[in-house]
Amino acid sequence: RQRDSGATVARFDPTGTYLAVGFDDGTVELLLAPEDYRLVGRCSGHADTVTHIDWATDGEILQTADASFEVYFWNLTLQVPGSGAGPDSAPEYQRFGTPILLHRREWAAQSCPLAWTLQGMFVPGQEGEGIGAIAVDRGPGKGKGPGFVLSAEASGAVRMYKFPCAQGAKPKVTAKGHASAVASVGMSCSRAFAVSVGGADLSALVWNIRGTGHLGI
Repeated sequence: RQRDSGATVARFDPTGTYLAVGFDDGTVELLLAPEDYRLVGRCSGHADTVTHIDWATDGEILQTADASFEVYFWNLTLQVPGSGAGPDSAPEYQRFGTPILLHRREWAAQSCPLAWTLQGMFVPGQEGEGIGAIAVDRGPGKGKGPGFVLSAEASGAVRMYKFPCAQGAKPKVTAKGHASAVASVGMSCSRAFAVSVGGADLSALVWNIRGTGHLGI
């Protein structure tokens, strides 16, 4: 399929069956991977470029954010007929009007920095563009220690905070190595390493996570 707008972010669901792709025209499309990535649904409503996508652990809810710092939640169990014809025809998913009802929802991963559990990463008056991406580790389990979150920042730093990160929190670590804004950050499944990707400096750095309090290149 050809599109006039470009893809800006993509995330597989927890089972690897569906791929959610966000575009710079503000739409999100769901593709069925086992069927040659056939278009099966669309989320329309963002007025700006889609920047982040997160799946709920059960695959029924999608969280999306855009470049204007708007966050929407989509119910993937409810569809209405969409517009279009041929391969571009797909039903539209419904947006949640009361996101507070989702406060107990568990997410397979958290990439969007605009969340109540991450308020402490923002200082008063800071605009949303100061943090481009995050990677969250919720910890090994209840009673086994806290989790942590890594933030990729426009200053070129990668910072580590405790998770959840309440208002007034201070970073446990501020690691510097990039010569420009950090575009993204991710974490290994083993919790032992993190990878940050620069923007203008065209670099990727691998960080050794020592416990939950240290970062080292």
